[in-house]
Parts: sequence; C-alpha cells; structure tokens
Amino acid sequence: MDPLTIALEAAYFGLFGATLGRYARTRTAVDRDIVLVFGTTAALFAISILTSIAPALGAISPLSVAIFLAQPWLIVRLVRHFRPIAGRVEAAAFAVFVASSLLNWLGGGRVLAVLIFIIVAFVVFEAFGAIELWRESRRHVGVSRWRLVIASFATVMFALTIFIAGAGAAATQAGRTVQELTALSRLTALAAALGYVVAFVTPRFLTSIPHRATAFGLSRDLVSAPSGTDAHRLWDALAARAVDVLGARTVAVVAGDPPAVVAIEGEAPPAVAIDMPVRELAAFKSDIVADDERTSRVVDLALMSGSRSVGRLVAVVPGSPLFVDDDLDLVALLGSMTARAIERDAAMAELAQTREALAESRARQASELRFRAVLDEHPSAVLVTAEDGRILFANRIAGELFRRPVEELTTLAVDDLVPAAVREKHADHRRTFRERPTRRAMGMDRNLTAVRSDGTSFPVEVALSPFPTDEGLLTIAVVSDITERRAAEELRETFLGMLSHELRTPVTAIYGGSQLLLNRLTLPPAKSREILEDVAAEAERLHRMIENLLVLARVERGGDLTGRQPILLRRVLPMIVDRERTLWPGIDLRISIPPDIPVVSADDDSLGQIIRNLLSNAAKYAGSQGPIELSVGAASAQVVEIVVRDHGPGFDPADAERLFDLYFRSEKTAAAAPGAGIGLFVCRKLAEAMGGRLTATTPPGGGAAFTLALPVYVEDDSVWSPESTTEVTAVPEPSVNGTNGTSATPEHVVTVVPPRETTAGRS
Repeated sequence: MDPLTIALEAAYFGLFGATLGRYARTRTAVDRDIVLVFGTTAALFAISILTSIAPALGAISPLSVAIFLAQPWLIVRLVRHFRPIAGRVEAAAFAVFVASSLLNWLGGGRVLAVLIFIIVAFVVFEAFGAIELWRESRRHVGVSRWRLVIASFATVMFALTIFIAGAGAAATQAGRTVQELTALSRLTALAAALGYVVAFVTPRFLTSIPHRATAFGLSRDLVSAPSGTDAHRLWDALAARAVDVLGARTVAVVAGDPPAVVAIEGEAPPAVAIDMPVRELAAFKSDIVADDERTSRVVDLALMSGSRSVGRLVAVVPGSPLFVDDDLDLVALLGSMTARAIERDAAMAELAQTREALAESRARQASELRFRAVLDEHPSAVLVTAEDGRILFANRIAGELFRRPVEELTTLAVDDLVPAAVREKHADHRRTFRERPTRRAMGMDRNLTAVRSDGTSFPVEVALSPFPTDEGLLTIAVVSDITERRAAEELRETFLGMLSHELRTPVTAIYGGSQLLLNRLTLPPAKSREILEDVAAEAERLHRMIENLLVLARVERGGDLTGRQPILLRRVLPMIVDRERTLWPGIDLRISIPPDIPVVSADDDSLGQIIRNLLSNAAKYAGSQGPIELSVGAASAQVVEIVVRDHGPGFDPADAERLFDLYFRSEKTAAAAPGAGIGLFVCRKLAEAMGGRLTATTPPGGGAAFTLALPVYVEDDSVWSPESTTEVTAVPEPSVNGTNGTSATPEHVVTVVPPRETTAGRS
C-alpha cells in the first residue's frame, strides 16, 4: 500500500474517531450526523482493508459502496440542522441514494449510463452541501466562519474527487486506464481530508488567539467606554454582539445580586422584562424559549470575570449551528470583557464615592498620605496644628525655614515658634481664631515675628485656613519669610527719601537762580555769570542723576546696557576731563595718557558716564585736598586700565566691595557730600556690560583710587580689511606737565588702524 493511501485512510479514520468521541460527550443530533457523514468514508476504507486481508469477505464490498453512496443524503441532513431546507430536497437526496445503491447492487454500476448518473447525483448534492456551508459562513464571525469556509472547500474537493474517480472508472470501462486520474483523485481526496481535519478537529488551543483578536475587535466600544458609562448600556452592547455571533433570535443577560434581567436583545417574550428578578434559572429559560422549541437550542453561558461568575447569558439559537462551540467561546470572551468593563466602571464609581465621602468628612487619617504628599511639595512652609496648638504636620520647607528637623517640629507647639515675649498674646489669638475659624491672613497690618532654633527672629506673614475633621478643628498655617521683602521696602523708602532730597537740591537751585535772573535784570555781569554757573552746575548734577537712574532702570529690567566699538582713549578722555574742569573750577584735574596706548573695546557713552561719575565723586569728596589724577596704562597686552586717584579721606578698606552696592554710602564719607548711593553701582554695571571691571582701592599715601579695566580692541581677521580704517578727529593732546595747560598742536586728521593681534587678546 502506497503512503498516499495510508495518509488518506489515516485522515478519514482520525476524523471518524474524533467526531465519534465528541458525539459520545455531547449526544446532540448535529454531532450524530457529522459522525454519519465521516462514517461512510471510514466504512468504505475499513471494508476495503478487511477484504484485502480476508478475500473471502469480498461479498460485502457492495455494502461498503452502498454506505458510501449515502454521503450526499447525509450531507443534506447535516445542512438541515443549521440551514432551512425544503423537505423535497432531502427526499430527493434520499431517493437518489436508494436508487444508486440498488443499481450498484444489481450490477448497474458497471453500465456507463448508470455510472454517470451516480457520479452526477453525488457531485450535485455534495456541491449543494458545499454552497450551503459557505452561505452559513457569511452569518458567522471569527473562527467559526473560517471553519465553515474550510469545510465548504473540503466538500468541494471531495465532490471533485468523486468526479475524477468516476471519470477514471468510465475510462476503464471504455478499455483505457488513465493513471494520472487515479493519482489526481487521491490528491484531491487527501486535500478534502486535510480540510475536514482542520475544520472539524481543530484543537481548542489553536483557536484561542483568533478568538481573542476577534473579541477585541468586536468589543472596542466596551473596553474603551469612558468612566461613568451606564452598566445597562454595556450589557445591551454584549447582548447585541451575542445576537450577531450566535445568530440567536433572543439573548437575555442576567446579572447582579440578587440576579435580575439587565439586557434583552431580539424577540423578547412578553413574560420577560428589564430588571425582572430571576429566582430560578430553569424557570427563566422556560419563559424565554420560543414555541418552536424543537427547532431551537437554548444556550446558557456563564459570564466570568477572572475566576468569578458575574452573571449568565441565555440565548435562543435556531436549529443546531455548526461549530457553535467557537461562537460560544467568542461570546464568553466578550462577556468577560464586558464584565471587566462594568467592574472597572463600578470601581471608578466607588472610588469617586469614596473621594466624595473623604472630602465631606475631612477624615485626616484616611487621606493622610495624599494630604502629606501635597503639603510636603508646597513651595512655602506649611504647618498643621491641632486645637491645642500642637504641631501635627510640618513640610520640608518648614523645617528649612525654622532650621529644625521636621521630626522635631512635630513634637513642638506652635507657640514655641514665636518669641517668648508674645507667646501669651499668641495663645489668645489662637483662642479667638478657634471661636471664629475663617480663612485669614496675618502679618499684613502688624509685625509678626517667628523664632528659629538658634534663637534668631525674623518677620513672617501667615495665612490660616480652618480644616474641620471628625477629631476636631485643625488649622493649616502657610508661613512666609518676608525678611527680604521688608529689607527691599526699607531700602526703597530710604532711596525715595534720599532721591527726593537729592532731586530737590538741584531743582531748588535751578529754580531759584533762574527766578533771580528773571527778576533782577540789572544784576552786575559778574554776579549774573556766577548765578548762571551755579544753575549750569546743578543742571549738570541733575542730568547725571537722571542718567544714573535710567541705567538703574535698565539694570532692573534686565535690558542691554551698552554696545561695543573701538575707542581711542587719547581722543575721548581729554574731552571729558576738559568738560569736568569747567564744572569744577579750582579743582586740580590732571591727566596722563602714554602716546602708544592701544585702542580699547568699549561704548563711548557708557565710558563717558563712568569717567564723569568717578571724577565728580573725587571732586566732591577730595577736591580741596590735593590733585585728582586720571592715568591710563596697559595692564597687559589685552587689558588697558584707567585709574582715577584722589588724595581725600578715602574709605574703609573693608567697604571696598560694598561701595558698588546699590544705595550704599560709606559712613566715613557720607557726611562730606550729598549723594544717593547709585553712581558707583551704575558705573560697575556699565563696566561689566562692556566686558571690563571696576574696582576700588586705598593706595599708600591715603585717598582713594578707582580702576576701570577695559579689553583691548581686536578686529576679527575674517572681516578686517584696509578699507575698514576709520577717520577720526584728534583734539590737541593735553600737556602732562601743567594742570590745565594744553599743547599748541593744531587739530588734524589721523587714521586709526586697529592693531591686528590674535584673538587671544579679545575680551
């Protein structure tokens, strides 16, 4: 026996055995007819094997053929379980079976016309069965659909096998043997057998993954339902899906405790209604089944959530659907997803109710973790106190503010955090708050002070919020350290007072001088000039003050202060010094600039403002105590220093850096001349904006020296060219020998070529 025949016989024997075993478990009519369909082929092969082993049994060979010829009729009987078929069709199939069997028994099978009749009838009814299987597959989804499609294909292949085998038999009767037809019929028979094996003997573990994929696709609206979706709507969606999958006439879902009908889809009997209690499931199924109970199947499916049953699905399915187990598995998965979605929604609803109850009851113990997490991340110091003042909670910022470990704070009373002198009064305030607990802010209209662990005190503001709980009234106190704000307010008040005084002096002088000139037109020229010089000096002083205030405003806004361009100090500084000489007559201003001093990178206006402020300060504080010297020198190849030196009282070396703080004035010099403490702050900011640095020192011999360091200007080699030279007007160089004398060198035009140094010299 060849391997193809062995495989063919093994496949059909396996099909028969598997379907027979399932029928033994289920005892349903549809499983019985499936056994009969595959039993005909198994009987044919079995008798063939027996006769080959015991030739004496050859007389039973016609019996095997008669049994095999019953297959078309048995296919029609099987289709009748799940497809409505006219009785005459089944009668015709049975009549053809009887006629074919008799003709074959009487020997008519060897007559060509009879053989053609048998083959055509067999193929027609097999094709009818294949078409009905395919049509039935259109009403199903998932695995059951594809099993029906494969069963339809296998039936077509089986009909093709009979047709090819019959053609071979007809050719043999005509005296010709066509081996190819025999081999082809065996191949198609094997294809049909494999198709039947896949369709009817599919292992359950192979169908689980497709079931889940199909169930997920059908239940997207279930698993994605938003929180708060009504459970009845989800059960209704499940019932509708069950009707589609099972092809059921009626589907009812029973759930809840006590159980009740939560959803009905399809033809609902009058005795069944939504929310109807279900005391006994058997009685409920008898109420829901239709009159034609004999042609219907009642499905009772448990709805599971994990390993726990949450309800039942009862369905009335017409007929006995093929592969209904796959449909039931799919519905069971849908039911599990629905149950989980409903449980999720119930859990969310329960959680919402719990949150609402927690919010209403203010149960501190139940919400302690959330409460602590929120307060601990609060950017301010937070304390939670009991009615007696005990600190129940302190966040991390509170520990940092009071410089105590959080664990230590929770062992103290809030009265321990205020100065000892006011603790009794603070206790009175707590009692008042307990009598009228309302949200309020403290410290806005009074000076509140708190105490750190080291005994130092600091000003605070406190926002109080009552927090009623079952254990009594709690108070949430948000404590803010306002030390910096108080300092800023005091500094602002000091500045405004100082500024009003500083502005009033020049304005008064300008107003008085101008009024005097207007009302005294006959004043002597010398007196008029003296008054005009005073007005001009005060106007200049006012102008510089406004300049400083404008720079200060830009600093506070974070705006840009300067630009950068090449500056020839030999041209700029003498003009500034000459102007200052006119403003400070009688002051000995000296300037010293080497002829080879390099060009610096700076801003013309900013540089002028710095030098004017420094010269003005020197003139105000030390003008009568010696010369004021402005000298320029190269500190290195990349830095030029401008030094303004006076011989006045100087300042305390410990204040060298504080001189540049906003509003600061040295006690040693504050009484010597008026000022607002803005000028040096502005000078340093302008110097830094130009890439330089302004410092103060007390040189040997007394006095004060202010050094402005500026970077040497270096043109970028990638953009420098001879055409980029700039013509500037050079003023007569000042004499370095006299006080006010200047050289007689005539004004001329020079060309300044920026030195082409490496970028290492750039600031």
